[in-house]
Amino acid sequence: MRKNIDWYDKFIEAPIRPIVKLLRENGFNTVCSCGCSGGMYVEGDILPDDQLYAIHNLLYNYFCTKKIKPNYEITFTLNVFDGYVSKSSFYVNLNKRDLISRKRVKLKNLKKRKP
Repeated sequence: MRKNIDWYDKFIEAPIRPIVKLLRENGFNTVCSCGCSGGMYVEGDILPDDQLYAIHNLLYNYFCTKKIKPNYEITFTLNVFDGYVSKSSFYVNLNKRDLISRKRVKLKNLKKRKP
């Protein structure tokens, strides 16, 4: 008789298993996790909320008005210490190379327009 092995027991490391199971059973799609002693983590997919979309829309529309195809990454951080939120912030990583190269194109076009 084969023993029924739980998916979590088979694929998820024991120290992080209860957290992965909690997240998955509450609708969060986890894609990888690590339960090693060097630093436990869980990574997953999430649906953006209103504030994330608001930041994205502001940036996207700004770049569109400048005729620049935007490339950026928005990262949200929520730090909890002793059960309390100690930091709630976002970070926008912009692709500076794209912004600089677009400015160079504009400068080249201005130089060509000499009377």
